[in-house]
Amino acid sequence: VTTSKSKSGMTTTTTTTTTVHVSVTPTATIKQRIEPFEKQVVRQCCGVTSKGIRCAISSETLVRWADSLRSGRSYCSRHDPNPTPPSVDSAVTCRGVTKKGVLCTINSNTCLRVADPLRAGGLYCTYHDGH
Repeated sequence: VTTSKSKSGMTTTTTTTTTVHVSVTPTATIKQRIEPFEKQVVRQCCGVTSKGIRCAISSETLVRWADSLRSGRSYCSRHDPNPTPPSVDSAVTCRGVTKKGVLCTINSNTCLRVADPLRAGGLYCTYHDGH
């Protein structure tokens, strides 16, 4: 800005404008940054419970039955119409005896938590751990 006085006493103001052109490369939009995370689909089991309602287990459920949902299948291991047969050779069966005098049928491939000691290398399920 330049200011000057003329002989007549009037003030004259001159304004100089400079235009600067800036090239801006747009950054990724929020949608583009979030998109890889949106591709993780939550799967709910398509099975129906004995009460006639849809199974509530999803791929986010923290139980072993949800492993098949996390691997992309449509059913949890409780409701899968075509289950992958467990390897019988590697299964460890509980050596306990029930109150009726029958050998326990729980083995290390059983999805129940009572089989945790068998999966850890033990010889008895939680029910028969004390013999």
